[in-house]
Amino acid sequence: MTGLMMLHLTATCPDVQTARDIAQAALQAGLAQSASIQPGQVGLSLQGDQIRESVGVALGFVTNTPQLSFLVALIQARHPDDHPAIRWHDIQTADQGRNWLADARAR
Repeated sequence: MTGLMMLHLTATCPDVQTARDIAQAALQAGLAQSASIQPGQVGLSLQGDQIRESVGVALGFVTNTPQLSFLVALIQARHPDDHPAIRWHDIQTADQGRNWLADARAR
């Protein structure tokens, strides 16, 4: 399984339906092994000398390194914002998690 790294990718969406649409498209395209949608995410951001608060929907994916650029492109194409906030990081996991990722990729 060399070269196959499990990744967690998150993006913020304006509403549940947008998140659901993006998640379903990504799963149907085989770009992620799972997705989670968490409404009610409160975000604070610094803009100039002001702190801005917003409420949105967190969209999370479990994916792998070969699919990452394709998943990012899909989110950018389907997201209503011109520059959606998309972030990812490696996931350290037990053997069961790595096996699940490899099995899902093989299908």
